[in-house]
Amino acid sequence: MSESMSEIIAGLLLFIQSQLGLFNPIEPPHIEFLQAVEIAEIACEQQCGDVKGWTPALSDTVYLNQDLRITQDIFDRSIILHELVHYVQYKYQLTNMPTDCLTWKAREAQAYQMQFLWLQDHHITSNWQGLHSAMQRIQYLQCPAADETVASL
Repeated sequence: MSESMSEIIAGLLLFIQSQLGLFNPIEPPHIEFLQAVEIAEIACEQQCGDVKGWTPALSDTVYLNQDLRITQDIFDRSIILHELVHYVQYKYQLTNMPTDCLTWKAREAQAYQMQFLWLQDHHITSNWQGLHSAMQRIQYLQCPAADETVASL
């Protein structure tokens, strides 16, 4: 793979926007590579393990684990796709901006669905079990009762 990072991001954003039927152009985010522990410090209220990426709401920055080999590894590239889905969700305001539990779950479900689609299009099936497990953990996560009236995607 000889694509540059900007070409990769542009291609992934086009894939996401076309899958979601969104055609207004958006500026690509700033990508910042950090150690997993640094991302966890800014992204997690509690300990959250090996963080691969994080996209904060209302930000033009996507944080990625510096160990990802996005230009060489197609599965690692799918991780940035997952984070770019969140970036697109925020830029197009596809969900309510609050980060309540049900809205977060809906955003994650859409990002994982898009990641699965993209990997399927690239004939990558070797890491699906890990993605499936992550998706199940999110699906079965119980939200506090106060969140139950929040509309999802």
